[in-house]
Amino acid sequence: MKATIRFHLLAVLMLAAAHAGAGEVIGNTYVGERFGYIEMTSVDGKWDITDREKEAKNDFAGMIAKFKLKEAVSGWKPDVNIMGFKKIEGAVTVDFVMNTMRTEWTGQGGEVDQIETGRIAGKKIFFYDKRLTPQGIPMKGRDIYLEGEKGIFIVAVIAKTPAYPQVLQLLEELVATAKY
Repeated sequence: MKATIRFHLLAVLMLAAAHAGAGEVIGNTYVGERFGYIEMTSVDGKWDITDREKEAKNDFAGMIAKFKLKEAVSGWKPDVNIMGFKKIEGAVTVDFVMNTMRTEWTGQGGEVDQIETGRIAGKKIFFYDKRLTPQGIPMKGRDIYLEGEKGIFIVAVIAKTPAYPQVLQLLEELVATAKY
């Protein structure tokens, strides 16, 4: 019951129609403040960066940026999508967001591993691997959760399984640049 109420709260927050500003791409760096401060840099310009904050319909949750790999890895050019959620004490927490996203993924036929904690560039992260087989093509991905003072950020990637080890290295390199 509590999870259902929280899920509906998150859905309402994502659909609320308040106008807000957008992030900014400065050279090889994305800077956003809509859901809390986040900055991420494309190391050596490996990624094309698209601001997605301007597409958000509210100030509580939504897509904030897309990083598209310029050079293919094993024939695959993955996207790293970054979502942001404004923290709301007692309602929108990192545990709530992780569990909601995991439920959504498995509801679409995907599988998820256990939530783990780790460190990238000395900062604590939460993460799990996920799998999906759309149209018979095995895919593997990772969601990394960054908890800032005012926001929770999900840095997510999915790739064809053969490309995943290299894509994971590039994802971790990207996340290591994060300031939040």
